[in-house]
Amino acid sequence: MRFPILFLLIVLLIQGCGQDSSQNQSTHLQKDTAKSERFDIPITSSDNQALTTPNVPKIINPKFNDFARLVAGLPLESGSELAIYTQTDNYKTFMGNMEKSWAKVDSDRFAKMRAWANQELVVANQDHTPLFYPFSGPDFVNAYNLFPQADSYTLIGLETVMPFPDLSTFNAKMIDNYFISVLESIDDLLDKSYFLTRKMSKDFQRGRTEGILPVLCLFIVRTGHTITNIEQVNLAENGKIISTVIDTVDVKLKGVKVSFFAPKDNRTKTVYYFRQDLSNSGLKQNPNFAKFLANLPISNSYFKSASYLLHFPYFTDLRPIVLEKSRFILQDDTGMPFRFFNRSQWDLTVYGIYDKPIRDFKNMGQKDLKGFYDSLHALGKVTSLPFDLGYHWGTKENNLIRAIKK
Repeated sequence: MRFPILFLLIVLLIQGCGQDSSQNQSTHLQKDTAKSERFDIPITSSDNQALTTPNVPKIINPKFNDFARLVAGLPLESGSELAIYTQTDNYKTFMGNMEKSWAKVDSDRFAKMRAWANQELVVANQDHTPLFYPFSGPDFVNAYNLFPQADSYTLIGLETVMPFPDLSTFNAKMIDNYFISVLESIDDLLDKSYFLTRKMSKDFQRGRTEGILPVLCLFIVRTGHTITNIEQVNLAENGKIISTVIDTVDVKLKGVKVSFFAPKDNRTKTVYYFRQDLSNSGLKQNPNFAKFLANLPISNSYFKSASYLLHFPYFTDLRPIVLEKSRFILQDDTGMPFRFFNRSQWDLTVYGIYDKPIRDFKNMGQKDLKGFYDSLHALGKVTSLPFDLGYHWGTKENNLIRAIKK
């Protein structure tokens, strides 16, 4: 009888050691995860999925998601402190108008964009490559519908970014006006697919409603996501991102980091928005941001309604960065000038119609791009676009250029 008892004791001892080892590994993994979030050390997609409880987002600060849903006209979580603002007739009207507008644009444009991307952007969406979107303003929604698999989205614009306002300091009229201004600020993007530059300075700089953050977060929750946290970001001298808690409502921020949970992908993603002049002089005045661009990982890049800025001589510092860092570029004719796509380095596909720019940019025509379109049209190798996207929304002469690095 001694041998079976001794054998049983040895087995129990081995199992106990294995459990202790497993618990220690789990503890170390949790510590490493916390450290990576604190210092913005990226976690790989497989790690992220392994660390995330299926379909249960870890919300660090629920007030951000609550506010985003409030301005998006979506139902709030049970017990939300913001529920008091949803009881007025004016808010209920706002909620109905928002729902109607969103349903229409989703049917008319976004659903068609998603279907098209599933066919034509397979290479870009085969993994979780980050998306780089200069001259974007707060346009997360078009970027997401075309590039839904990206783990992070870097948006850059000139518009002000501020923390969410404290609605408890508003009177009833100010609150009503706030929601009216939210609808007005997204009207052009929903109608035309882009923000009008001359209007953005007005729409996003209205005293207490100043800043792009509410609209950015509206787009995030309206696309089916849950915001888990928002932090302000600054850049160190080496270009690394420093994320810190937003502790005031009265300061203009250099940038924000919005973390959000994507139920379809069962992982947390990130949107960065930086307020930055991307011209040569703008980058010279902010060497930390220039270093940040130099440190960008290999990305997919997207340009839409970009005012042809990369065509001008005062944006020559950004052009080579885009070409070097991009493995895939999707743009209309307002993005990278066609002549900079070396055919030995890029596979090019064009869609839609290219004739000439709209009247506001009548001098920005590209003869080489038109020649490329015409030659492929003659061979029947240009497919139409099933949606409006860009400056030609009124004439339906939309164009897109897909460039895949060889």
